[in-house]
Amino acid sequence: MIFTSPVFLMLFLPLMIGIYSVIPHRWRRWAICMFSLLFYTFASLEHPASLAFLIVCTCFTYCAACAVVATGSRRVFGCAILLVTGALVLLRMISFFSTESALPFLPLGAAFYLLSCISCIVDVRRGDATVNGFFDVFLYVSYFPVLIAGPVIKYKDFVNITKEENIEFNAINMGEGVRAFALGFVKRVAVAEVLLESYERIAGTLSLEAGERISVGVMSILVLLLLVGVYFAFSGFSDMGRGISAMLGIPLESDFGNCFLSATPSDYFKNFMKSLWLWMKDYMRGPIEQRFGKDRRVIRIISATAVCISVMLWYRASLQMLILMIPIIIFVVLDRAFSLKKRFSENVFARAVGILLTVVCIGAFWTLIKSRNVYMLINAIGGYSPAPSLQSYNMLMTVFSPELIAVCLLIFFIMLPQMLRVIKKPISQRTANIFSWCWTSVLVIVFVITLLFIMPQYPELATTPFSDIAL
Repeated sequence: MIFTSPVFLMLFLPLMIGIYSVIPHRWRRWAICMFSLLFYTFASLEHPASLAFLIVCTCFTYCAACAVVATGSRRVFGCAILLVTGALVLLRMISFFSTESALPFLPLGAAFYLLSCISCIVDVRRGDATVNGFFDVFLYVSYFPVLIAGPVIKYKDFVNITKEENIEFNAINMGEGVRAFALGFVKRVAVAEVLLESYERIAGTLSLEAGERISVGVMSILVLLLLVGVYFAFSGFSDMGRGISAMLGIPLESDFGNCFLSATPSDYFKNFMKSLWLWMKDYMRGPIEQRFGKDRRVIRIISATAVCISVMLWYRASLQMLILMIPIIIFVVLDRAFSLKKRFSENVFARAVGILLTVVCIGAFWTLIKSRNVYMLINAIGGYSPAPSLQSYNMLMTVFSPELIAVCLLIFFIMLPQMLRVIKKPISQRTANIFSWCWTSVLVIVFVITLLFIMPQYPELATTPFSDIAL
């Protein structure tokens, strides 16, 4: 059971909101904890080790945090962080090399909540937060709206927003939550799934191993389908989690910004799953630069390299893939060391060059992450041809189907509020309210259509959050 499963949509979510609305305010934190435990239990039925591993990680985090506070020992702190980090690296390596039959035995969502475990131990060590009991740690690690697909919330922030007096269950938060959940559902099902299915269909027709040459048009369309599809897949699931959290009276910030106009790869990742990048900045890059001096360029280069490699390993990049990703790593490191974003923003031409280079780098990154096939990308680049072909013409005609045209219109509708904010043209409050009401009404209609007519075409979304993207 996940956010896009019929059981969650038709049974779990309505019952949860109904119970949550009638219980006393002082019991709501306990109710969230029980809902999280129930959700993860049902979500991990196909992952036998998941629930046990979650409980073990929570117990270890609580004990480690208490030991760090009681002893103040650097050795205890270092060993705790090393064990959690080692578990995360080990699970990532096992998941990369495992067969499909072995994947169900890997813990669900461990890549997200193990970062939470590290955050809890570090924040307690720094004195930024305290542990008042096992319940606080369990609520933090197991908080189900962000348990499987993020965003990654720092412990010091979570303990503040989940204080009893800060949980506001009211009509305003409920409305914002329903709106965010509906938007995320439409993004994930009606947009991302269609785009990624089109990518698979076109990529599957290319005989790269036979040395077939790929035209400019096909390569460009494949990159665009993958970039946009991946963005809406991740942001859609994140929006659903934010929506559920808002319904419970705990609003969370958006985890995704405008990635498509990024002038550098590092700027792209700062806008794509921002919480992960901020987590790396606070718990990896920051300590390195604070320890050895952030004013030294070589230290900034080392810290940026460490963050970049860690993020790629977190997305399950193999050592072989990391070698091929060296240009992306160099680009990110140069951006950190020489402020390339500022230089690319100096004029329109430089920014256009930066956006083009970023699209190429990020396109190669997601192609490798999705396909897990280094040789396919090498063959694709080696067989690249600027000349069009009959096969590429046929595939281009396939892309311009009514289904994809409808998806493009839907993307325009989804991005419309952001585009209006970029324009920054002053409008009256009455006009803004009318636009918001009309946009939300259309969104609800699209959500119902997606739920009734599009969702049944993708039954795999009822069991795994990223069936088409191996996280």
